[in-house]
Amino acid sequence: MDENHNPLHILVAIQKTKYRYAAIPIIMIVFSFVSNLVAQNEINRYLAFSGLLLYAAVQFSFRFNKISPLPNEKAILSPVNGTVESINSSKDETRIVIKKSWTDQIDVRLPGNNEDFTVGSNQIKSVSSEFYEWELKTSRVFIYEENKNLPYGTLIGIALGKGACTITISNKCVIEIKQGDKVTSGLTILAEYTELAKETLRENEK
Repeated sequence: MDENHNPLHILVAIQKTKYRYAAIPIIMIVFSFVSNLVAQNEINRYLAFSGLLLYAAVQFSFRFNKISPLPNEKAILSPVNGTVESINSSKDETRIVIKKSWTDQIDVRLPGNNEDFTVGSNQIKSVSSEFYEWELKTSRVFIYEENKNLPYGTLIGIALGKGACTITISNKCVIEIKQGDKVTSGLTILAEYTELAKETLRENEK
């Protein structure tokens, strides 16, 4: 696992969030066990069974990839896991919509280098890239990283539940995916820069 793209403090923060979500089913299980010692009845059994199901759901919902991104800084990576629902192109740009289901893994990663972004309770939106912008909306978004000077593919948070991510990409880039493709956060290349775009990036880095 690459610690540069999977920061330890982010991994710890994700675990803490998972423990908070798991607290309720654990309390249900403990309460049913204690109550069953006093008086055995069907309610305690149902409570224990419900607690176990909720606990399993939390464990399943908090799955995420600990990956090292591809060594291609001149590409735009998928920020989320999901399925490409639509690709619509116009004269100047291409809009890609990635559908995230509740069964998809939850890691949110930067599509490019040194991004600035804004965060709400259920969305994150990029505001700084010259060749693309993206917005993610799900049931709940947790972003644990405030530092914007980060390499592409860095894990910055998690997105719980189902939702959608819209990425608008300049036509100075070449789209590398198609409708129906499964994409992996921080690994799948959505688009690559043309030579003109690469030259612009080099000029900006000077």
